[in-house]
Amino acid sequence: MQLIWIPLFIVLIMATVTDLKTMTISNRLTRNGLFYFLLIRLMWALLPYTDYLVGVLVGAGFLWLINVIHPNTIGGGDIKLMAVVGAALGWQMTIPFLAILFLSSWIFVAVYRHLRRKTIVRFPLAPFFLLSGAVLFWVQWDVFKVMLQMY
Repeated sequence: MQLIWIPLFIVLIMATVTDLKTMTISNRLTRNGLFYFLLIRLMWALLPYTDYLVGVLVGAGFLWLINVIHPNTIGGGDIKLMAVVGAALGWQMTIPFLAILFLSSWIFVAVYRHLRRKTIVRFPLAPFFLLSGAVLFWVQWDVFKVMLQMY
């Protein structure tokens, strides 16, 4: 578990810092993260390797599709960061990750619009990646603890 979650949080924290400062996510960060997780999943995987490859396609593909339908709404760095998440978690956990990502960012935009009375044109998405990862980690950890108590 530490081979996945700790490096994933490091990548998400680094992406959040750079996205907040510059509104960009480093290609080197996403390339190295994708390489790491695809390699580690070759050596240690809870699911078939194809599940992680499908996670890359589901996560990045969904954000890419949104960007095709609504141009310039999601940056390329966000799409590549989602590929990293998909490689780390597999498609089964990528779907709830996406749900938390969009729900949390939608709540942020709604609250911002209500408080400021204006529309946000652009905002960094990486902090919501980090939030989604944290929520998913704690939910998954609680489920794991409940399973341990059953036995």
